[in-house]
Amino acid sequence: MRSRPVVAALATTLALSTAIFVAPQSAAAAGPLADLVLVEADSASTFGAVSLVTASTDGTPSTKNPVPLPTTTQARNNPLTLNISESNAGHLNRSADGRYLTIGGWNREPGTGSSSDNHSVARVDARGGVDTTTTLGSSFSREFANSVVSPDGQTLFASGEGKDGSTNSALVRVQFGGNTPDAWTNSLMRSGSTAKIFGGNLYVATTWVSPYGIAKIGDGIPAAPAPYTAFFGNNVPGYFGSGMGDFTLLDLNPNVPGIDTAYVADDGIMKLSFDGTNWTGQGTTRQLGRVDSFTARAVDGHAELFIVRAGNQLVRVTDTAASGAVPVYEEQVLKTAAAGKVFRGVDFAPEGWNPKLAPPHRRTRSRSPRSTAPATPPSRPRSRSSGTRPPTTRTVARSSCPATRSRCRPATPPRVACAARRTAGT
Repeated sequence: MRSRPVVAALATTLALSTAIFVAPQSAAAAGPLADLVLVEADSASTFGAVSLVTASTDGTPSTKNPVPLPTTTQARNNPLTLNISESNAGHLNRSADGRYLTIGGWNREPGTGSSSDNHSVARVDARGGVDTTTTLGSSFSREFANSVVSPDGQTLFASGEGKDGSTNSALVRVQFGGNTPDAWTNSLMRSGSTAKIFGGNLYVATTWVSPYGIAKIGDGIPAAPAPYTAFFGNNVPGYFGSGMGDFTLLDLNPNVPGIDTAYVADDGIMKLSFDGTNWTGQGTTRQLGRVDSFTARAVDGHAELFIVRAGNQLVRVTDTAASGAVPVYEEQVLKTAAAGKVFRGVDFAPEGWNPKLAPPHRRTRSRSPRSTAPATPPSRPRSRSSGTRPPTTRTVARSSCPATRSRCRPATPPRVACAARRTAGT
């Protein structure tokens, strides 16, 4: 009879333990796009150190660890810093398979170097492991590498301004860990502001140099250099921007198969819609201010944008209008840069994002060569006064064992062997 309260208390304890255990699973149920990762750079020097910080999509403060990128040569890793004056650099992209983040920057230490320095590429996994062994040579030494995208974390595409602004400089391809990129566009595309992957296809936004617009590079992820085809350009009716920066492509209209809506950073955010035949500009909203970079997702048929505004704010912008209508934006500031910091790129976190407190480079363990000498059993402690071994009561006396104790060291432990010999009268 007295055991029932104990059983009831145990049941209550188990119920509470179960509730505590499933809480993290409930948090994970929010999906892989619950967290944003933001590029944060030091603004105290011209070339600032970079960290990746986590921000939630609803403004809830995140407790996840920041991920610093190397500022010096560490093991095989290269430094990666950003020029604070380049607001269009430092774009962050999640790989198409959802496993990695990629970013390009200067291969130099903070506050050092020149405009002719080369670029490094950082690949960051879901645990916060950083690898900056990939370099771009002098592909973008004229200006800077704007963005790096990848379908799988192995093949990397980088866009930017070429060293001379002439042929084959808008987009290059390099394999992870490599340092000899290949030109991946023809000579007409000379300047690429941002590269992106949508719907399994590779796109590049071109700026200031003709052709000017969003271009699609080949079909799918091209395995060889491919010509570009204009996806839409500045000749779209209703488009009146002065240049194309970051962009996103979405499928919002159920009546139009595939991508039907585009948002482009251009004096604010420019919205364009596709009716299955033609693209039409739906106007720009300059109330958002300078938009350095952004990412987006479709939520219940509407676009939800997460923009970096003027380098110091992360803002959620919801377009409550339909796909083919003039945008109506509602905004919420999610995060403001701390003193001495600026924001640059932003994208959704990789699946399972949980960065650990670890050094921002890969460590290689130095293993000492394995000894081939036979293992020597530990010796018994000797007496401090006489230097002889202390007597023991758990084994037979030394006089009952053979003079050479090595005979008592076969597969059978010595103590057992000695006892066996005494019993046998040997």
